[in-house]
Amino acid sequence: MGSALGALLDLVATEVGHVVEVRDVPVLGLRALGLFSPMTRSLAEMSYEFEQSFVLDTSKYEATFDTPRTPLVTAVAETVVWHRAQASNT
Repeated sequence: MGSALGALLDLVATEVGHVVEVRDVPVLGLRALGLFSPMTRSLAEMSYEFEQSFVLDTSKYEATFDTPRTPLVTAVAETVVWHRAQASNT
């Protein structure tokens, strides 16, 4: 696991209040499961995004929309709040 992914998982774990476990599933396994689950099929199709690190530069977005990027800590916190609200609505 890369250090960037580890740092992200640490942020999520802090926000949710428990350790976040990660399991590695081979793309072939995702494709097989995708026969029964459209969401898993989509994940398999996008797996190439997880094979190499990339740099995200938000400068063009910030200039175009005249707004600063959302700090990762804030984004994780707001996502967890949103997810909990969704879960309570079911």
